[in-house]
Amino acid sequence: MKRHINSLTPIALFAGFIAITGCTPTKADWTKAETVTLGCKDYQAFVKNNMVFYNNVWNKHAADDFAWSQCIEKKPDETSGIYGWSWQWPNSGRQIFAYPQVKIGTSPWAPTPKIRSEFPAHIKDVTSLKISHSLDIDAVGEFNVATSMWLTDTAQIGDEQNKAVIAAEVMIWTYATSGHLDPAGQQVGTIGHNGQQWSIWLDTNWTDASGKNDNSWTYITFKATEPALQAEFDIIALLSAEQLNNLGLEKLYIADIELGTEIMHGSGLLWVKDFTADVEKREGP
Repeated sequence: MKRHINSLTPIALFAGFIAITGCTPTKADWTKAETVTLGCKDYQAFVKNNMVFYNNVWNKHAADDFAWSQCIEKKPDETSGIYGWSWQWPNSGRQIFAYPQVKIGTSPWAPTPKIRSEFPAHIKDVTSLKISHSLDIDAVGEFNVATSMWLTDTAQIGDEQNKAVIAAEVMIWTYATSGHLDPAGQQVGTIGHNGQQWSIWLDTNWTDASGKNDNSWTYITFKATEPALQAEFDIIALLSAEQLNNLGLEKLYIADIELGTEIMHGSGLLWVKDFTADVEKREGP
């Protein structure tokens, strides 16, 4: 699969700041709370709360012989159903091992199960795409919280992996630990949105850092200057940044929306308390 953070440079909308337990990434510092484990298999998917919880271990081979684990979890004391994921990856390193996530839409990497018929959505027809999420995390080590979406050059993705249609990837970082890597590419400017400043990072020829895939795409990241686990933002408003005007993004399709943690090292447990994506489209032809 994918993921892509710049391994050469080390590192970040609203209230709801995180309380991370500990700062030294060793297993001794962290004990997993009680959970109901749904599954720990590679790329296992569970449809819960009208979204897909997906055990993405795209760069697991970078862990060598470390006895890592990553699982989709359910909170045992919630009758309404709160889900998330746990992880234990190596205690050091300067690469991303995995991106466990919840997603909607039709990812070109893993198109099924398909959730939400409005995706893929032609960007030129979308006036706003408002994302909100609220998370709880108990973790040690280095990781981020990122909402991402794959942009394709067609709405016809199919039911099998179809990396040939990938044109771009957009990520919105709303949290990153202090020792996490910077986004890939170069910082090309900033944009103000919802009372927050976001740095803009761009690489027009990014590839799969795991070495498993040979296709390339444009990579765009917006990184919030103030880290938080409760976030609200409009992806279309961010994509209006003048630094991106020459990329022709309006011709592309938003295939899916993903919310996950890019894990650099350490152990943790995340609960998705809320994750919504509200799409507004232009009326008429």
